[in-house]
Amino acid sequence: MSDSGGSDTLSTRGVLRLRIAAEILDLIVQFGLITALLVLGVFVLDTTVQYVQGGTIENLAVSVVLVTTLVYNIVLEWRWGGQTIGKRLKGVRVRSQDDHGAPSLRQVVVRNLPAPLAFNLVVLVVGLVAIVVSDRNQRLFDRAASTVVTRS
Repeated sequence: MSDSGGSDTLSTRGVLRLRIAAEILDLIVQFGLITALLVLGVFVLDTTVQYVQGGTIENLAVSVVLVTTLVYNIVLEWRWGGQTIGKRLKGVRVRSQDDHGAPSLRQVVVRNLPAPLAFNLVVLVVGLVAIVVSDRNQRLFDRAASTVVTRS
């Protein structure tokens, strides 16, 4: 199915700015969630208790970042038909490349595997370059998952 002659809702054209804005919004939401969970975790764990035989704060931080970024992206995209809070606010959604329907749980999991690395500038730049050079504006993990991001 070609996007070039389709309606705006199935077009991957012109979504780059919206996709970047949605990602920024999602990172802000995730940062807020991570911060809240870390503050709560520090109070619950108490800094005198060792967390998994290591530095309490460091292990807690790594665990919270990994779990929060994966759960946020996977659960929202799966349950909200391809949208996260940022995507919903910016009017874009993830769709299955084959039928332009909502992505399956497998597709959502595959495309979000690099989510815990989203706060890494190198990963963000590589993802952006992949989107720019792709004829369907796909990141590498969008290609692996057979998904596209389109206007809602």
